[in-house]
This record gives sequence, structure tokens and C-alpha cells, in this order.
Amino acid sequence: MKSSKVFNIALWSLITVFFAIMFTVFMIAEGIMQKEASWINNFLNINPYLRETVVGEDEDVEYYKSDYTDFVDSNGNVFYKDQPMRDNSLKTALEAATDGAVLLKNDGALPLASGAQISFFGGDSVDYLHHGTGSGKVTISTKETLKSTCEKSEYGLKVNPTLWNAYLNSGYKRGYKSGVISGGFNDANYVTYTVSEVPYSKISSAVEQSIDSYGDAAIMLIARDGGENADIDFAESGCFDDNYTDLSRTEADVLEKLVALRENGRVGKVILLINTGNAMQFKNIQNCGADAVMWWVSAARLHTTKSPPCSRARQTRTAD
Repeated sequence: MKSSKVFNIALWSLITVFFAIMFTVFMIAEGIMQKEASWINNFLNINPYLRETVVGEDEDVEYYKSDYTDFVDSNGNVFYKDQPMRDNSLKTALEAATDGAVLLKNDGALPLASGAQISFFGGDSVDYLHHGTGSGKVTISTKETLKSTCEKSEYGLKVNPTLWNAYLNSGYKRGYKSGVISGGFNDANYVTYTVSEVPYSKISSAVEQSIDSYGDAAIMLIARDGGENADIDFAESGCFDDNYTDLSRTEADVLEKLVALRENGRVGKVILLINTGNAMQFKNIQNCGADAVMWWVSAARLHTTKSPPCSRARQTRTAD
């Protein structure tokens, strides 16, 4: 009886040691095989790629592509080849963008009715896709703009083309300064974001020419960038309280002009869209006179522009 018990203990000990050794061997072998995959494939005559025949190229030139369907970006470049995966990515991004929008204020201005004739204000309306830096920057892989998206049949909005073109031709660029770090150090890869906005005087002529035909809503977009190797300079002299996260005086002036247009009956409602992943100071934003305020991180960060924010207001959460 005693010898049988000793035998069982010895047997299980040997089995345990055996599997522990095998586990260690497999772990080491996996690392070696991953590192030497190219050599192993060549030794075993395994080709993990599909060879594509390219017309007009020399015969000794080989191109290897995955076995997915093409996805082409706005510049005609093939980034990856899986349209079903891309479609699912767009769907997920759309849900995230919609669920992530927060309706901070709404005096009956949202959602917009199908067929509404609207005017976009703010340099960020024409440049709203470009946000973040480093790992926070999203590659733009669509030709869509806020205007073209809103004018799709499923949304049916009509966007003021005169004002849109005025902003496109305004020379607007996002504000930042580079190469300056506190303490006297310089780094060409380092930038600090500042606020940039098109003054109302630059677009006033376009407004006068077109606002009466596209006055169902005046929609102002503002954005605040931030990201890797690009700190926020809170001491922003162009903003109220010298605070980058508050309204700039130029933005406030545009909003003031829009409220005046509403009071004069030329605009039906004023809507403010805050397009940022950064925290904002609402000391002045809450008193800007807008009928609705929505905090909305543009779907472009999530690789889709399929949903204009104002068309899905009923599905957003309202802040307390």
C-alpha cells in the first residue's frame, strides 16, 4: 500500500516536470519561430503571400498583397484591403460618435428638420477633420466634408455654399507655435496649440449675400486641439481669462453677430458645436446666446463622417 502511494506521487511528479519542461520549450520555440519566420518559411518553401501580376512592370518585380478587397483613401492610395471590416469599423465609429455627443443646451433648436437650409460658421467647419497629434492624430481616409455629409439624401440638409466657399478661401489655419519649450529649450518636434479663428469681417460680405436663403440655422463650430508632443498653452491671450479652453474674443464676436442676425429675424436659430476631446471652460460659453450647444468629438477622429451631429440630437445625452 505504501509503495503504491509512493509510486503514484513519483509518477505525477514526473508528469508535472515533463509538462513544465515542454511548456518552457514551446514558449522559447515560439519566440524563435516568430523571429525567424522568414527563414523558416523559406526553408520549408512556404509562401504566406499572394503574388499579384502587374501589367507593364518588369518580370522580376513582385508585389505582395493580402487577400482582402481594396480600400482606397481620398488620394487614391490603397491602405488596406477589407471592405467588410471597413464597413463594420465605420458603423462602430458612427455609434461611438453618436453616443459620445452630449447636448448641453437645447431650447428646441435641435434636431434640425430634413430640408433645413443652414449656414456653417467658424474655420473649424471646413477643417474639422484635422485633430490631434502623434498617436492622437487620425489619418483622413475619406473625401467627405461636413457640407457633403449633411447634404446626403438621408439627412437632406442644404448648406450655404457661398459662406462655405468664403471660409475655404479665407486662408484659415489651425493655430500653433513650434520649437519653444519653457526653460529656454528648443525642440523642432514640439508644438503648442493656440486659438485661430476667421474674423467676422472676412466673411461678412458672404453672409450678407446668402444668409437670407440659408437662415434656418446658423451653426458655429469651435475646436480645441491637443495631443502627443503638443501641449496646451493655457495662457492664451486671445481668449477670455487668457484661457485656451474658453471662448476666444474672435469666436465670441462671431457668435454675437449670429445672435444679432437671429434677433433681426434673418436667422431662425443659433447652434454652437464644440468639437474637442479637451476639457472646456463654460464660464463664457454658457452665456453666448446660442439656442443649442452640443459637445461633439468629430466622427472624423473615429474614421467616419457619416453622421452630421445636428441630425442625431435626439439620440444624445443631455448634461445635468
